Amino acid sequence: MTDMPPRRKPFLIMAPEDRIGTPHIPIDPEKVVAIVESDYPDQTLANAPEDDTSRSAFLLNFQIYSIHALRASIVCPTLSSFNCSP
Repeated sequence: MTDMPPRRKPFLIMAPEDRIGTPHIPIDPEKVVAIVESDYPDQTLANAPEDDTSRSAFLLNFQIYSIHALRASIVCPTLSSFNCSP
């Protein structure tokens, strides 16, 4: 990693398995009160299957968010039936 630009690699992350940082959060052991282990499974619902309605809703929500983020000039041509004024 001693090459100078333009031959120097921009980041040390060159493959999917490469990581930066630490695999843990450093804490003061004196502040740890307890460690609770559990094999209780999460109680989450299964994802609904993707269909045309869910894809359309996602795209519409993205477009509306873009308009509210003042990117209306980019989004307006695709939403010709909506009022695009910010």
